Amino acid sequence: MAALKRFLTDASGALSILFVILMPLLMLIGGAATDVSLLNAQKRFTQSQADLAALSASRYLPDPVATRQAAREVVLHNGKYGQITLADSDILIGRYDPVSGVFTQAPNQVRPEFASAVHVVVPSRFRPFLLSPILSDENIIIKRAAVGVQRGVVAFTLRNRLLSLHTDRAILGRVLGPLGLGLNAEVLGYMGLATTKISLNNLLGLIAGTEVGLDVFSFNDVLNLQVSRLALLNHLVTLGGLAKIDIIPTAVGTGPLTLGQIVGASPGLLGLTAGDILPDIKLNVFDLVMAMAGLAADPNQRLSVDLPINLGNLANISVSLGLIRPPVIAVGYVGDTPPPKASVAQVDALVLANVLDLGGTGLLRVALNVAAATATAVPVSLNCSATAPSDQLAVFSVQTAPAELALNVGLLDSRAGVDPKDMERIKVGGGTQQVAIRLSELGKPVPVRNPLTLSGLLRDTSRFLETVRKDLQDQVKTCGGPLGFLLCPLLGLVNLTLSVLLGVLGALVDSLGKFLAALGVDEFLQWLLDLLGIGVAQADIILDSYACGAALAR
Repeated sequence: MAALKRFLTDASGALSILFVILMPLLMLIGGAATDVSLLNAQKRFTQSQADLAALSASRYLPDPVATRQAAREVVLHNGKYGQITLADSDILIGRYDPVSGVFTQAPNQVRPEFASAVHVVVPSRFRPFLLSPILSDENIIIKRAAVGVQRGVVAFTLRNRLLSLHTDRAILGRVLGPLGLGLNAEVLGYMGLATTKISLNNLLGLIAGTEVGLDVFSFNDVLNLQVSRLALLNHLVTLGGLAKIDIIPTAVGTGPLTLGQIVGASPGLLGLTAGDILPDIKLNVFDLVMAMAGLAADPNQRLSVDLPINLGNLANISVSLGLIRPPVIAVGYVGDTPPPKASVAQVDALVLANVLDLGGTGLLRVALNVAAATATAVPVSLNCSATAPSDQLAVFSVQTAPAELALNVGLLDSRAGVDPKDMERIKVGGGTQQVAIRLSELGKPVPVRNPLTLSGLLRDTSRFLETVRKDLQDQVKTCGGPLGFLLCPLLGLVNLTLSVLLGVLGALVDSLGKFLAALGVDEFLQWLLDLLGIGVAQADIILDSYACGAALAR
């Protein structure tokens, strides 16, 4: 009994027994901790591979072959966790919206159009270290993704004219040329370009002054720095090596000027450091001089004439007319929101007339916004991998039109007065085109023909009549004023009658346009214009320079 009691109460060796019992559990916990650390390290490595692959691949957009090859080479050269071969489904090409943060893949991955982003997924197999006996049958795949965005920057110039006649471009030019006959003329347009270029950083230095370090300022700060217009013009003439130009201070003006009034800048550039932006971007000096002389980037300040006629409550008429627009220059990121845009109109006319103003309700109110020879250009894509002269370098979306119209006519209109410059104009006889620029055309004017057709002209006229008809209908809903209870029924009848007439007229015009298009009149009109060498509302777009970079989408 005593021996049994000693055996039962003896505690020697208990820790060894406990350790033997807990050893597998401790090894399991230690192995799990080690493998978790290894897993996290491999996750970070895989994410860095995805980031680097997306960043490298985006530099070769929109070429799908070169883009995928760049992504694959990055992953193959970093085989710390084994060789990884990316499938085509792991490398998707498309566009990235920075506002919504959504990547949208191109429908055609073999020939993606206007691609500016690439989505890369890197799969990496995780092999446990201490827990491999337990997880040996598990196929653990780590997947990490990244979106690389091409940050292509362009500087481009847009110019246009209302009417041009170039017999050397006409079909008859082959007949007239040998006879020594020919005529080149442009009406309401800009002619001539100098080839002298200036770096944008040099231009920023002129404005900021030599005593100011550009690395201190953001691009937005430099755009708003003020400088004497006359002094900057003289600097440009000297720096550009142009012939001596007599600049008349009274004609040019000696007041302050900002670069933002000359160059349209993309919003994405504004937060960048001025000293680091676009060192390769060069602008045409002569275009800058012309733009400054006309303040081309600001339509409200360019050459204009006001013709006010004020007869008190009887009649109040205001007319503002702007003529001749020099080339417009824009600089910015391709795919920015909003995109860099250059807009030009050779004629702007704003008319506001009030007849018998009865304290907020006029007998007749007319607001008219008319523009002639209009053009707008925005960059769509940039091919940073272009190397051969025949390679497509950039694509621009260009809208051209011989005229744009907006009209509001009010009888006893008690609505708030309409500012003509805020009215949305209807393009008449114009269209939108995708203009491709080859590498060999860098710095050269690329003509943009206006797609003028008779059927399109009639269709746009029908749209214009429809907007006037809807405006007349809206007036009936707001009819009021001192004499409204007497005249509103009459006004409603007049407006209803006019609306019906305009609706019928618009439908007839639209039907006539479709009929003429079916007869082939559009093709005949274009053939006739080509025969005579006549161009209507044609524009030129010049890709002054470009720079390519890449960034990760966050």
